Amino acid sequence: SNKLICRTLARLFAWSFHTMLGRVHPANSSLLSKRAVTSSLIVLGTMRAEAAHAAKPQKHTEKAKKILEYQANNPMKLESRPMIYDSDPPTPLPDVCVGLTPNDVKPSPDAHPHWAIVCTALLYAACGGLDHSHNLVTPLSWGAPTSYGGPPIRGSPAAKEAAYVHAITHRMEGLCDGEFGDGYSNSNYWYSAAGPHEIQGPLLEKAREYASGSPRLEQLISNHGDRFSPHKFVSICQQADISKDQELKQFCEKVANTEWRMLFDHAHARM
Repeated sequence: SNKLICRTLARLFAWSFHTMLGRVHPANSSLLSKRAVTSSLIVLGTMRAEAAHAAKPQKHTEKAKKILEYQANNPMKLESRPMIYDSDPPTPLPDVCVGLTPNDVKPSPDAHPHWAIVCTALLYAACGGLDHSHNLVTPLSWGAPTSYGGPPIRGSPAAKEAAYVHAITHRMEGLCDGEFGDGYSNSNYWYSAAGPHEIQGPLLEKAREYASGSPRLEQLISNHGDRFSPHKFVSICQQADISKDQELKQFCEKVANTEWRMLFDHAHARM
């Protein structure tokens, strides 16, 4: 942020002048101070570049725009979807998503392919292609080869987000039996693997907003404390899926779609 940059610049300048002017011969202090200031500016420039790269929104490709529009008009529903764990799943997809590849979402040729994989997996999940999504993120998040995802890709900068998508995919699998129990239990495993994520602070604020006015929903969200708890949310989704309670179901859908978009924007900005 600008405040962080300003504080860092002030500290660098103070360190440069106090150190150089206090410890070197007066005849050399001017030259060395200039060098110190130059070094400080180089560090500051690097910080600015890194901050801009991390936060700068990237333009969406035409293919990605169309799928995002489709998702906005057809938000994900809370309904358990079976997965078949196949490398070439026959799951019917909306026309806008058919044949989607990571290259279709890369805003530039030099965009990082792993972030493109994460974004593609999220787009597939939004269109009901759970196996397509799962096949993409498994190599980035699972340390062993699989028949559907292929060999693992270790050390990915997008491994945490891939695990997060993995969790979302299995939560959408829901009550259906998968490889290791039902989708909800498997989702909890992958949320643990992903760990806390920076989107969960603003996500909790949105969840509180959606719960406002309903004492029951407000109580459920208050149980999260000061950070959104994916495991508690999985439990709420499971309860809504079993009971078919409409208020609970609609709440879960709002939160899930918001979580999806926040994670997509987070990953897309890092390509």
